[in-house]
Amino acid sequence: MTFNKVSLPSVQLKSMCKSLRIGRYITENIDNLIEELCASQASPRESISTLLSEICQARDLNKQQMLLSMACLPNNASLDNFDFGASQVNEVMLRELAECRWVDEHRNIIFYGDPGLGKTHLACALGRQAILRGYSTFFISANKLLALLDKARNEHCLQDKLTKLCRNKLLIIDEVGYPITGDLSDAAALLYTLIDARYERLSTVITTNRSFDEWPKYLGGDVKCTKAIIDRFLHHSIRIPMTGESYRLRDFKNSVMASKRKNQ
Repeated sequence: MTFNKVSLPSVQLKSMCKSLRIGRYITENIDNLIEELCASQASPRESISTLLSEICQARDLNKQQMLLSMACLPNNASLDNFDFGASQVNEVMLRELAECRWVDEHRNIIFYGDPGLGKTHLACALGRQAILRGYSTFFISANKLLALLDKARNEHCLQDKLTKLCRNKLLIIDEVGYPITGDLSDAAALLYTLIDARYERLSTVITTNRSFDEWPKYLGGDVKCTKAIIDRFLHHSIRIPMTGESYRLRDFKNSVMASKRKNQ
């Protein structure tokens, strides 16, 4: 194969970058990148390798930003800003889970324990790690999820909504067991349709401060359907109990003590 040497103007280079969908960063900085390669006296192989590497990195970053914006994570939670010292959660295990092999294996995770122990924080931290590894992720509270499914059913598009939710490799359902807003006597049946659709195909994370025995009470009272949900969800699950003192209560106590010291 032979090539004709060409030296295109900046405008044309940027136009070609857009046509190839190389990405905004490379498109806007193509001139600077070429100048740096020339100044470094890079060989043709080094130049092409550098350019392709920059393109791949830019695309990965763009994908991460897109996945992050679509995930609807409520905070910037990470394992690094979680207070493991005040928690009895196994940090080594959480660091291992951050590798997200369990997502590849279509396993689930459930964080359970009293309020204020960091269940949502850790769920979001793992969600962020999944995004960094290229997994589509979506966060939603259990109440909002049930309302979403109920609305879709009433509009005769429940299957479409389930299909959309199953496009996410990882689904985080927060606070299962909070009192349901509105009249949803068949909440368990709605949640079952989603859990069953994802069963052994996709990963789901659930946070809850209720024991499994209490779930029927907060899912419309259907005991059998709730048991079916729990059975499918727990089949390939990693269970993480959360114990200790509420971080909100701890922060409140610390602020009270600080205020007392200030006034002494």
